[in-house]
Amino acid sequence: MLTPFTAKFRNMAITRKIQSVILFASLVTLLVSYAAFVGYELSTYQQKLVNELSVIGDIVGQNSAAALSFGDDVTALESLKTLNLSKHITAAGLYDMDRNILARYQRNRDELISWPEVPDAGEFRLGPSRLHLFRPVVLDREQIGTLYIQNDIIAIKNALYQTLGIVCAVMAASFGLIMLIAPKLAVLITGPILYLTETVQKVRGRQDFALRADASRQDEIGSLATSFNDMLQRIQQQEEALRLAQQELRQSLDHAIEANRHKSKFLSTMSHELRTPLNAILGFTELMKNQFHGDLNEKQMAHVIQIDASGQHLLDLINDLLDTAQIDAGTMSLELAPCSFREIQDATLAMLETQFKNKSLEVDSQSSSVLPPIMADERKIKQILINLLSNAIKFTPENGRIDVSAVSEGETVRISVSDTGEGVSNEQQKLIFSEFHQVAKAREEILHGVGLGLPLTKRLVELHGGTMGMESVVNRGSTFWFTIPTAASETDRPEPEGDYTEELYPTGRRILLVEDNQANLELMTEMLAIYDHRVAVARNGQEAIDKAQEFDPDLILMDVRMPVMDGLEATQRLRTIPAFHHTPILGLTADTESDLVQRCYDAGMTAHMLKPVTLDSFFPFLNQHLK
Repeated sequence: MLTPFTAKFRNMAITRKIQSVILFASLVTLLVSYAAFVGYELSTYQQKLVNELSVIGDIVGQNSAAALSFGDDVTALESLKTLNLSKHITAAGLYDMDRNILARYQRNRDELISWPEVPDAGEFRLGPSRLHLFRPVVLDREQIGTLYIQNDIIAIKNALYQTLGIVCAVMAASFGLIMLIAPKLAVLITGPILYLTETVQKVRGRQDFALRADASRQDEIGSLATSFNDMLQRIQQQEEALRLAQQELRQSLDHAIEANRHKSKFLSTMSHELRTPLNAILGFTELMKNQFHGDLNEKQMAHVIQIDASGQHLLDLINDLLDTAQIDAGTMSLELAPCSFREIQDATLAMLETQFKNKSLEVDSQSSSVLPPIMADERKIKQILINLLSNAIKFTPENGRIDVSAVSEGETVRISVSDTGEGVSNEQQKLIFSEFHQVAKAREEILHGVGLGLPLTKRLVELHGGTMGMESVVNRGSTFWFTIPTAASETDRPEPEGDYTEELYPTGRRILLVEDNQANLELMTEMLAIYDHRVAVARNGQEAIDKAQEFDPDLILMDVRMPVMDGLEATQRLRTIPAFHHTPILGLTADTESDLVQRCYDAGMTAHMLKPVTLDSFFPFLNQHLK
């Protein structure tokens, strides 16, 4: 990351950059040079002072040798007092070989002197305010003691200050001279660069690739200008080709956009055209299965069941095709409807039975027998359950155990899948729902996993308004759980089991059915007749407006795609009539466009249901709004 100074320097004009570099380099050079000079002068003066004190010390030592040899402290002191001739010597001491002080001298008797306990012959050291010198006292070529001399460093400081003053003056003069020379040197370097920059700006501003830079120089800038001119030449040659390529690309893009629009239109149309007859096929098949129009023999019932299964299979194929298109478009919607989790569970366990047997896994269902219906997309719940069971199969060793349970908790159903697999550590549990995270990388690679199953499962649960979590103990197993909201919890009624003649729903209401497809019209009329509803029929949006004012319906079932006037416009116009401000208008459509549901609500519809409709989903949906 750039520092503020670096960022400022990077954005500075090149002339100022070069001036700054010259000034900085010159300043550093001057500082280093003068610092070396000052250091040398200080070192030289210090050595000179040490040499002078050493000579004085040797003379005093020779004069004190006899006194030190006989232990005559009076004579020794007289010898030390001769140091008074040097005004910078502040103290002195004569030590014998036992490191005892025989005599001491100090210029200022009121000054507190810190006498060294162990004198080091032949050495000196420089303190903050004193120079300490130690000289051996020799008699007949044998050291008999040590002379300690303490000298102030006022002379050194004075010499230092004088040298610094001279250095600062010379440095200021040198830097001022550099300040005058630096801009002229910078211009010599930056002039050709600025001219080249000006040419570049003209080319960019005018888009005139016929301009050329001055390439007469023989240095690197001249080479740069030559290369720039060659580039302009190539650009000029390629400009026309680029224009033609852009024109072709624009045409290709227009074709791609048009093709994508046609694809979306095709999918929407195919959805409508396939779901519309399927709505009639599956609807009439369901009426026949429930034998509303008379009993069927065993063979007839088998044929009807086969028709229903084939129709459902075809519907699943259509849904898969449309889901793929929605994923490609970045959209995903749920078909929420009341459904039985036990039925989803039993179907899923049956689907995976072969995989359970291949690993000799014991599978047990502990789901409550009195579960309320859940409000969910049945296909997505099955997908969630398959994902969790597939993970359990992967990570559970042979002869292990898998349990599936479901219990009611307030307004939700809590569903759990437990296994006796290898378990997940606490650290891994924090990351297990992260995309592309793998609990055990080596094992996951063997099982061909990429770490997306659990994150996608969690997103599907959250789309339903539920939550998901897990508990695990290493080497003992894991439990993954999720919650799904219940359906119609306020009614406190059990799920209907196919007996639609019981008085579970309102009867005898006035319902306006707006539908342009004859087969679906007949189907919906038959279904509404189960509860003796009075039905008025309209075949387009304009008829719906006229019929509604004549019939005064309790509820309107409105198809969306119709001739003359579609259901969206008809709904908008009905909502402008005071009598229909609060009348439930339920949208029915076979279209699966990603924004259709929102457009239904924007038009004023109360709710929306996707065809084909079934008795299990249609009557709870109708009942919710009739009440």
